[in-house]
Amino acid sequence: PHYTILKVETLLFKEPYMQNPIMLDKTNHNDREWNWQRYRARVGAQITPIKDSSLEINLRAVWEFRNYCKPEARGQNHFDEIIFDRFNVKWTMPVGDAKLTTTIGRQDIIKGGGWLVLDGTPLDGSRTIFFDAARFEFELPEKKSLDLIYIYQTPNSKWLPRISAQKEFPTAEQIEQGIIAWYTDKNKPLGFFDQTDAYFIYKQCQTNGHPSGIDADLYTFGVSGVKKIDENWTIKGEIAGQFGRRNGQRVCALASNNRLTYSFNDSRKTKFHLDYEYLSGDKSNTSAYEGFDVLWGRWPRVSEVYAYTMATEAGRPADITNLHRVALLWETTINPKVNLCGGYHLFFAPQTLTGPGVGKGNFRGQLFQARMNYKINEHVSGHLMAEYFIPGDAYSSMRNDPALMLRYELTFKL
Repeated sequence: PHYTILKVETLLFKEPYMQNPIMLDKTNHNDREWNWQRYRARVGAQITPIKDSSLEINLRAVWEFRNYCKPEARGQNHFDEIIFDRFNVKWTMPVGDAKLTTTIGRQDIIKGGGWLVLDGTPLDGSRTIFFDAARFEFELPEKKSLDLIYIYQTPNSKWLPRISAQKEFPTAEQIEQGIIAWYTDKNKPLGFFDQTDAYFIYKQCQTNGHPSGIDADLYTFGVSGVKKIDENWTIKGEIAGQFGRRNGQRVCALASNNRLTYSFNDSRKTKFHLDYEYLSGDKSNTSAYEGFDVLWGRWPRVSEVYAYTMATEAGRPADITNLHRVALLWETTINPKVNLCGGYHLFFAPQTLTGPGVGKGNFRGQLFQARMNYKINEHVSGHLMAEYFIPGDAYSSMRNDPALMLRYELTFKL
């Protein structure tokens, strides 16, 4: 090959501590306290086999060890395996007036801030987020682009063998196939927006025998727009409709994700954000299924601790639906090495919850967040974070204890 770059990309040390994160019940001994350590290493390589060519081969392997202090029943979870979370061939070529970048193989894909497309492997947390996919990115004239993606995921990613001394840990509950078509226009579309995105996402799910898996054919259509009103104010709106079949039921769902930002434009880069998010919930008195599926958006996008709490409804972590969310968020920079951010969220349920521990109201609760990001130098960074969730009347007296999460993280980049 022309050249190869082999390096240890990151070493990560992380320790979360949680109280009552799932059942919201401090008398539940299996759920009352969680405390574990995570140690992760990633080693990557980039190979350019032909001189003066855009063709490249990207490889990356990840190993993670977890040690559970609480609950004691979990003991040590060694994760005695190495998995490739990046293994692809990528090249760029001109196509008429456009430029086409093709990536075939295992890769990370994030679209639209990760609302519906970010994590293809939700069961192993942040150890991996990869997709096994073929991606074709067209860079078009006049600041426009078109992204076409085909995805095929299996629970154990069997097409690329793992290095493992024990049973493989599944990365998803089901076999998944999907098609994404995503169009972006940054050339003042409609004469008003600074940028618009329009997308179509098809996702097919097959349970493959997993108790939390689903059988589904979901068709999602969405559009978003961003407008900078003046030097201080920016607004973004997004709406998506979802149709198809889920576990034999007809699907008809709706979602929206919106943000109003005020930038102070000061030396500390201070900003305030006002968010409103809506994910429709399933109605108990109809034969259709109205709950919006967040597709490949199952990650702690809004909250770490609330992603665990929602697992009791869907039976799957971070599978958030049936939600109104209103939030006030802020961020500021103390100095070039320290960034602070925080937020206050109000959660409501459009449809009354069902199942054990359900109350009579629709107020899910309120969430307080605080986080400090710090950069020691170009090689070492980390953060401290805290979240505190207070349940509302959507939960019964059996599930009304606050949930707490604290975490520190230290990352080394070599």
